Amino acid sequence: MTTDSVWTSQLRISGGAAVEDAPQIAFAERRDRRGRLVRLFVLAESASPGGDAFIDTFVTRIGEAFDPAARSLTGALTEALEGRHEELRQWNREHLPAQQASYGVSCALLREGDPGILAQAGPSLAVLAGDPPPGALRTLQVRAHREGDPVAQPIGGSGALRAQFFPMLAAQDGWALLLTSNAQRLVDAAGRINFGQLAVDDVLPNLYPALRDLTQAAALVVSLPPSDPPASRPPPREPEAPPAPAAPAVEPPPPIDAIRIEPAASDEPEPPPAPAPPREERPAMTAPVPAPAPEFVFSAPPEPRGNWPTNPFAPVDLSVLAVEAAGGGGGAPPGWSRPLAELSGDLPDPSASRPELESQRRRRGPPLRTTLIALFGMLLALAGISAALVAPTLLSRDDEQFSERLESARQGLAAAALGVDVPSSRGALRMALGDVNLALEDKPLDQQALDLRVEIEAALAELDLLFVPAGFETLVDLGRFGPSIAVGAIYQASDRLFALDDAGGRVFVISPSGVASVIFSEGTSLTADSQRRTARPLSLALDGAALWVLDSSGQLFRLDEAGALLVGVPEVERLGSLDAIAVGGEGLWLLDARGGAIWRFPRAADDGLLGSPQRMTPRTDLSAAIEIAVAPRQDGSVAIFVALADGRLRRFIDGEERPLTLEGLDRDPMVPASLGVGGSSGLLYLADRGNHRVLVLGPDGALSRQIAAEQLRGLRGVAVDEARGQITYAFATRLIVSPLPAAGDAARE
Repeated sequence: MTTDSVWTSQLRISGGAAVEDAPQIAFAERRDRRGRLVRLFVLAESASPGGDAFIDTFVTRIGEAFDPAARSLTGALTEALEGRHEELRQWNREHLPAQQASYGVSCALLREGDPGILAQAGPSLAVLAGDPPPGALRTLQVRAHREGDPVAQPIGGSGALRAQFFPMLAAQDGWALLLTSNAQRLVDAAGRINFGQLAVDDVLPNLYPALRDLTQAAALVVSLPPSDPPASRPPPREPEAPPAPAAPAVEPPPPIDAIRIEPAASDEPEPPPAPAPPREERPAMTAPVPAPAPEFVFSAPPEPRGNWPTNPFAPVDLSVLAVEAAGGGGGAPPGWSRPLAELSGDLPDPSASRPELESQRRRRGPPLRTTLIALFGMLLALAGISAALVAPTLLSRDDEQFSERLESARQGLAAAALGVDVPSSRGALRMALGDVNLALEDKPLDQQALDLRVEIEAALAELDLLFVPAGFETLVDLGRFGPSIAVGAIYQASDRLFALDDAGGRVFVISPSGVASVIFSEGTSLTADSQRRTARPLSLALDGAALWVLDSSGQLFRLDEAGALLVGVPEVERLGSLDAIAVGGEGLWLLDARGGAIWRFPRAADDGLLGSPQRMTPRTDLSAAIEIAVAPRQDGSVAIFVALADGRLRRFIDGEERPLTLEGLDRDPMVPASLGVGGSSGLLYLADRGNHRVLVLGPDGALSRQIAAEQLRGLRGVAVDEARGQITYAFATRLIVSPLPAAGDAARE
């Protein structure tokens, strides 16, 4: 790869699917004061509800204001960001919260012959990768700024702008990955090991499956060109004529997954040289002339639609005031051509009246005190010179030792993630913790070392709560039911299991011996004329010996030994949507994601019919909710748990939200499923699909235990039988079982 080309690729996820347009990603090319090509890559993310409408204009304004020909790279970008910060602060002071806009950015600055620079302000995330040594992993640096970090104060927020700059790794085959900050959990210890094995063109293909689980995300990967200086070139000459007009605006790059950016060239012919005026002979002086800079590569801002507020970046016409000097153009004050008074003849010479005193002064040597002071000053000067010569060497050795200890700690953390068993991982983490503590003795306030120690301590705490099952046994293989099958959530009822087939639109019942049969199927006729049929099942709920099934058309069924009963939903017009169900507390609970509420329907004990709905939560945003579970409490109230597609968990009690602590989790859940509550323990069980583990949480959300093993890769659901001490794991076509960890079980050695 040469310094004239940079490989780049981008990806944007919207609504859980990849889309071609990415208004928050863009690039520009400029020339600095010495004529060197400078490339600016920008990835922005909105930090406020109203920011998405203006994000393309926001990144455009950054590029338009970025001028490396006027100042240094960091100074030019700081000036561009500070200008946007003040524009947005003024806008936000004058508008309602729903219309306010604020952002976070990650910027990559690449210049010919120099290592790159990473700039971040507001919520941001970046991964910098160096060259892989032979047979080893790449050197990785993760720069993440989220809530609580001073740098995470958004551009346009009420606080001061706190942009930070980091040097990129000098590399021949390295890359920089810019991500939106909600993807931070994808760069955990395991993710970093994966990134350390990837070339630049393999980064986004490997990252895409995990990014797809996020509702909104964006990623941009850029190759790092070699930092060797470019080949020698003749010095530019001083221009003898006005510079040529700027090159026309470059069209935006086509929306494809991977593009190669070449330096833009202008097709404008150079004007003929004008005759130079005569001047006196003097040594020739040449100055570098910056080449015409291409325009910032962005599409035009969208026109306002509907009731969208005015764009905060739209230019404002201001009147220009011309101020004239008072007095109507008077000249400069007159100067003095002669002194005010001749006094030289009136001031006597003090030495003229006492010549003998002057001669004594000339013959007398310096006093002893003056000599001692001079010697002391010489000693101080020698000491200063010695310190100046020795101190850099000592400081360099200290910095080198600190860096070695910090790198050893990072390698120990990575080795722990690759450990074949718990003891080896724990040993690697303890050694890493010792290295980072030694590094902090040299630099107690170094933020990188402090963050690394927190990460290592969290990994150790995670091991203390880790349970690796002794063995797994296959309960049933459902692959014989056809190619279209993908088991999702599963539920335990006494000695039977119920499994929801997301792909085939079926519900299976599995006996303790592993015999499976279909008890509900999409497309089953409900009337003699087949005008009404069942739709794809969405959610299941267990009610003693009965099973409730909610399908995608909003139909509710109750299945028991007597057969299937279609149950009408009373006052359904009050609900915005029917998305998930749960049973508990003498009622059936229904998730209304569109209406932002959870409803309780009282049940009649004799016929299973439902009474009028009661809203049990305040109106709130539940658009990402996918599952609910309920648990009766000792005081007679009911706790409602809600799992959201973005990994969050929410809890409601007595009509108000009670946040869960989620204390002890090293990373947030990804794509939760099979949310359930233990009947005897009250513990919350959750299949963390994205992280291939099972989380066991207390009623307040604190981590009680997590179950993880290599055999759980591809986990889709979980069901727990606390009475029999057994846990069942669901995969696409198989169900496997293992012993349920007790409360006092430690991580197996």
